Amino acid sequence: MDACSALGSERKSRRSQRPSSKKHVPAVFRTKRIAVKEPLVNEDTTPRQRAEFFDNAASEVRAHRSASEGDNPNIVPFRGAVQTPDGRILIAMDLAEHGNVGDFSSNLSSAIEKGVVPERIANLIRITLLEDMVSGIRHLQESRGITHIDIKPENYFISGDGIIQLGDFGLADTSLEREFDVRPLDASTNTSTEIAVGSEGLRRTRDSIADAIKRLNETIKNEVPMLPEGERQGEIDRINNQIEQLNKLYAEQSFTINEKSDTFALGMMAYGLFKGKSFIGSLTDSTFEFERRKALVDLGQSDKRGQLAGTGVTSVDRLLNNMLDPDPDSRLGMSDLMKLSLFSEPGVGTKEVRDLIKLISDPNVDPAKLKEACDKMGV
Repeated sequence: MDACSALGSERKSRRSQRPSSKKHVPAVFRTKRIAVKEPLVNEDTTPRQRAEFFDNAASEVRAHRSASEGDNPNIVPFRGAVQTPDGRILIAMDLAEHGNVGDFSSNLSSAIEKGVVPERIANLIRITLLEDMVSGIRHLQESRGITHIDIKPENYFISGDGIIQLGDFGLADTSLEREFDVRPLDASTNTSTEIAVGSEGLRRTRDSIADAIKRLNETIKNEVPMLPEGERQGEIDRINNQIEQLNKLYAEQSFTINEKSDTFALGMMAYGLFKGKSFIGSLTDSTFEFERRKALVDLGQSDKRGQLAGTGVTSVDRLLNNMLDPDPDSRLGMSDLMKLSLFSEPGVGTKEVRDLIKLISDPNVDPAKLKEACDKMGV
């Protein structure tokens, strides 16, 4: 499916939110425009691909609709879906007025480098972003029983109120445990250690089975003809039965992950946000995808603990070290993460920070206006 395209609409929806004495969560959400997600279908798309697109879109609709229940401010609101005459499913949702977190992070880094946004204020912004992200996943997992599986900066969006919302449920599963028989993600930049290890184990096992099938076929081709004529068919039947069993074993191979995979992926995001570099880059300097994946596999199979993201002295390091623990069972759940002292720092989640987020999301913002907003923070 392609990126969201904006459609003009003046729909408005009102939802009451629980008031907070500290966090800025607007009491009224107004939807001025919606975005529509649609599959990339053209004249070269085969009927089989169209059927796959339909199934994937239907699964995404179910997950996104379920995730939107409860009106959590950190989930992109689902507005509906419609099937077109040619069989495509279009998914409507609130338009992210201020783009995604990936672009925002680049803008923030640029503003810091130019001296427009002081580091102390940048840290408040980062913590606010992360608190929203954790809140969205907590709702997804603990209230809706869903794993997202595709946590990355491009799938977090910024609403008109400067609130971070989780979207794109194309890989989401309406359960907290999922079994994979294929590698679920292409890039290692948002893959947990357990997905990396499981994918690599799946590949090696299937390669081994495929080699065994190849050798048996070569036996039929090269060795069976050397047998006495009366024995050939029996040997062919015996080998074909082995091949059939191996093909069945090949298809049955899989690995299982749970909701803690989202924790690790979010930890990688947070690492980039706070450290200004990729977590994978801290494991290997290579830019080759296979080397980066190997680094994750090695980490997942190691007994490294505790100081992957730093010395553990600061609250940020403690948070990142917990989220990036190679052992999923050792990672905290989202509710426990929300209890960490990091999110209780003064200024986190306030209206002033939200206003800064909106300003920074605009790459053409007047630096003087941005600096003035930072000065007013008085931090």
